[in-house]
Amino acid sequence: MSQCVRFAFLWANKLKIGFNSGTSNNRGDFMKFIVTILAIFLSASVFAHFEIGTYMGTDQDGLACKVVIKGVTFTNNEHHPLNENVEIEVPFHAQTRTFSHLAIVDESKGTVRPKKEILSSVNTTSVGAAAYELTMDSVGPSKMVYMEDNYKDRAQSSMKTCSELLFTGN
Repeated sequence: MSQCVRFAFLWANKLKIGFNSGTSNNRGDFMKFIVTILAIFLSASVFAHFEIGTYMGTDQDGLACKVVIKGVTFTNNEHHPLNENVEIEVPFHAQTRTFSHLAIVDESKGTVRPKKEILSSVNTTSVGAAAYELTMDSVGPSKMVYMEDNYKDRAQSSMKTCSELLFTGN
């Protein structure tokens, strides 16, 4: 949020926009400024915070691992966090999977909200389920976890992590 406000002040100063300017051109610039700031604020606060490209990290054994975010689409072109589909090349398996936000349904409050800090991809297996979760902090993706839950034989269940993710570029 503070970066959005700082950006707004810098842009307003650069364009010499003020509330007391009397020309119609400055009023038009001011309206463009307001619309732009609202768009930045809304997009920054609603959707996942990440850049398209490669994030490098360390796995549970101290070895290098990577997560590649390939692209983002929205179901029915409706830009809403619950419609966000993120294509990610996952560590531990040579494949690209589609991740999305889980819905948090709160019957007592009558709300349906996205679990903003987590993107997930889940599938069933013959002995249970497998799941990837990408955890995000205020900077961007921070950790990828892969779990295989074997409900028939818990000793066969496993978990792998790729943590301390840092954006390295495209």
